Amino acid sequence: MPTKTNKYIRYSLIGVLALSFFAYWLLIAGMKPKYDIIFAVSFQHGLSIYLQNLLYILVFFQVLIARKVSNAIAVRKQTKKVISKLAGLIVVEWLLFWISFLGSYYLFKSHNFFKMGDFKLGLWILLAHMLLMLFLMLSLLLAYRLPFPYFIIILVIAITWSYHLCFEFTLILPKYSKIFDPLYRATHYIYLGICHIFL
Repeated sequence: MPTKTNKYIRYSLIGVLALSFFAYWLLIAGMKPKYDIIFAVSFQHGLSIYLQNLLYILVFFQVLIARKVSNAIAVRKQTKKVISKLAGLIVVEWLLFWISFLGSYYLFKSHNFFKMGDFKLGLWILLAHMLLMLFLMLSLLLAYRLPFPYFIIILVIAITWSYHLCFEFTLILPKYSKIFDPLYRATHYIYLGICHIFL
């Protein structure tokens, strides 16, 4: 059983690593040099609307697999231990995704992460995005005990979309750089190229 579990964890981590490199290739590899990491993470829709949700679904199914044997785990009084291990795995997957994604940007694209706007605000936008993602991934642990586990994955995806489209994309990005303000772009006839991937 431990061997099977270790094998599953390895496959999960390989899947997260593959997803992070796919995200880099899709969102950053063809990006113009004048754009930065905030453009890739917060302005394009691909990461928030699609790729993050794939990671959520991976985590969700990890929790569901553990849920299937939750009665046997409870009998052995190992519930807290199993949930702690799941939480640890989620944190490792989150770190692996972002280290690979941001590391690829740093190594292959640019050493300057925030060249389109204010450094401090750009750092805040990036960290807020990352930490919300971690919080939502950990929230999926609720599916272990909730009577309707699929409700939590729907809620997590809805929160991600709402944060990205209603707050991050609409309110915060124009403060980071005026080039993200639709009115400014319309007035100055600015086209941001691949800004609306998948949407």
